Amino acid sequence: MINEEEKTVTSVTTDPLRDRIIVLNLEDFFLLGDVITVSYTGTTIESQSNKTLNTFTDLIINNIAPQRVVIPALIQVEDYDFMEGMGLEDTSDEGGGQNLGYTDPGDYADYSIFVPQTGLYGIKLRIAGFSQGQIGLYTVDENAVETELIVMNTVITNGWQTWETIADNLTIEKGIHTLRMRILTGGFNFNWMEFDYPDSDGDGVLDDNDDCQNTPEGAIVDVTGCEIFSLPTENYVLAVYSETCRSQNNGSISVSAEANYNYTVSLNGENYATTETFSSDISFENLSAGTYVLCITIDGQPEYEQCFTIVVIEPDELIINADRVANSSSLNITLDGGEVYYITLNDETFMTDESAIELSLSTGTNTLSIKTNKECQGVYEKTIVVGSEPILYPNPVQDMLFINIGLTNLTRIPVEIYDLTGKLIVSKTYSPTSNTLSIDVSNIESGFFILKITTSEKTHNYKIIKQ
Repeated sequence: MINEEEKTVTSVTTDPLRDRIIVLNLEDFFLLGDVITVSYTGTTIESQSNKTLNTFTDLIINNIAPQRVVIPALIQVEDYDFMEGMGLEDTSDEGGGQNLGYTDPGDYADYSIFVPQTGLYGIKLRIAGFSQGQIGLYTVDENAVETELIVMNTVITNGWQTWETIADNLTIEKGIHTLRMRILTGGFNFNWMEFDYPDSDGDGVLDDNDDCQNTPEGAIVDVTGCEIFSLPTENYVLAVYSETCRSQNNGSISVSAEANYNYTVSLNGENYATTETFSSDISFENLSAGTYVLCITIDGQPEYEQCFTIVVIEPDELIINADRVANSSSLNITLDGGEVYYITLNDETFMTDESAIELSLSTGTNTLSIKTNKECQGVYEKTIVVGSEPILYPNPVQDMLFINIGLTNLTRIPVEIYDLTGKLIVSKTYSPTSNTLSIDVSNIESGFFILKITTSEKTHNYKIIKQ
C-alpha cells in the first residue's frame, strides 16, 4: 500500500548480496514522503532451515527514496544534486536566492525529478547576460547515457542581473529521471527553470483543462481544447476601389471566397449599414469615403465570424504653392494631392510626378497653370510678371500699394511720394527681400500723387490715385 492505495507488485526477488532481504518490484513509482506498508498472508516463503515466514499486516517500510521534484514545478538552479564547473552568486531577480554564473561550455548540473504523466510540457528558463548562450536539457540513465530533451538559445539582456524569461515546449516520459542541465554555449547567468503542466496534443490547452486531448496538429480549438470550425483569412480576397473624385460617392468593395459555403456578410460604416448573402463573390457599390467594418458568418456555424476593417479613400485636394526666388527669374513650385501633374508655362506643357520643381520665368508676363489627371481636382492658375520696369498695383489704391521691382540686385531702393504741388509726402528707402515692395499709404489723403522709384538704371515716375 502506498498512501493507503493498493499497488501492484510485478515481481518478488531476493537481494543478491543480502539473502535475508526481499525485493518487491512495483508497477508504479513512489516518492520521498509517501507512506508505504506491506502485508503478507502466504505460506510459501521459507528459510534454508525450512522455517516459514510468519504472516504480517501493514508492516511500515522505511522510505529512504531520494528527494525528487515532481513535474510540473519550478526548479531553482541552485538546488542541484551535483554540479560541475559553474559558480553561485546572490541574485537581485524577483524572489531572491542565488543564480548560477561563470557558465562555460561543458558545465552541467543534475536534478532528481519525477514525471507523473508522459506529455508535452512547457519549459521556461530565467536568463541574464551580455551574450547569447545555449542550454541543453537531457535525461541521464544509470549508465550515464544522455537523451536530449531540448536545446534552447538564451537571449542578450545587457546586464548580469537584468532578467528575461525564454520559453519552449518539450516532451518527457513518465517516470523517475535524472535531469541534466548542460551549458552548450556559455557567457550568461541562470536563475531558475520552470516546467508547466503538459499539453499532450500541443493545442495550447493544458491537459488538466483539455476535454479533447487528441486534437489534430494545427487545429484551432476553444477554451476546452476541442476543435472549432475555422477558415484561413486567405479564404477571402477583398478588393477596395476609392472614389474617383472627392465627394463623388462612387467607391466600392468586392469580396470573393475560395471555399463554397452559404455566407452572410454585413458592411457597416458611418451612415451606412447593409447585410447580404453570397456563396462565391459579392460587391458593394456607390460608397462614400470612410472606414467600414465587414463581417462574414456562415450558415450552420454559429460560432464562426471573420471581420475586416476597410478604408475607402478619396483623392486628396490639389495644393499648389508657387513662389518667386528673390532677385531671380526662378519659380519654386511645391505640388501635393495628385499622382501626376500637367504643368503649362507660357504655352509649353510638360508632365511630372515630383512633389517639388523649379521653373525659369521669361521677361514679361508669365502664365502658369497646373492640373492633375483628374479633372475634378480643378486647375491652379497664376500670372507672374518679370521685367526691368517696376509695376505698381493696385492703382487706384486704398491702403497698401505693391511694387513689383522685377529682377534687380539692388540692396537699397529709395521710394518717394509727392503731391501735385511738388510737396514731398513720403520718403523711405527699402531693402528688398523679395521682388515685391509693400508701401502703406493708408494715412495719405485722397487725391492724385506722383511716386518716384530710383534704381541703378534710371528714375521711374508714376501717377497714382489715392481713394
